[in-house]
Amino acid sequence: MATYVTGGTPPYQSKITATGTFDDSSAIKLPKESTLISQNGWITHTFEKPLSKATIEIDIKDSQNRTASKEKEYVKPKAEKEPAGKPNP
Repeated sequence: MATYVTGGTPPYQSKITATGTFDDSSAIKLPKESTLISQNGWITHTFEKPLSKATIEIDIKDSQNRTASKEKEYVKPKAEKEPAGKPNP
C-alpha cells in the first residue's frame, strides 16, 4: 500500500490500522508498532500476505502536531476467467 501526504510540515508520522481478511481467510494482524515516519510525504506499508477484503485507516500527524485521517475500503478484484481452450479448426 502506498499513499502521499500533501500540506503540513514534515516529518510526517503515520499510524496504520486495518481490519479484514487475507486471501487465506485469516484475520489481518498488524505489528503493535505500525507507526511510520516520512520526510518526503510518501508512506508505504507492505502487508504480510495478499489482502482479500479490508478497511484500512491511516492517521497522519505533522511536525506541528496537525492531524488528518483517511479511511479506505479495499476489496480484491475478481480474476478474469481464462478461456476454456483454443478451438480446433
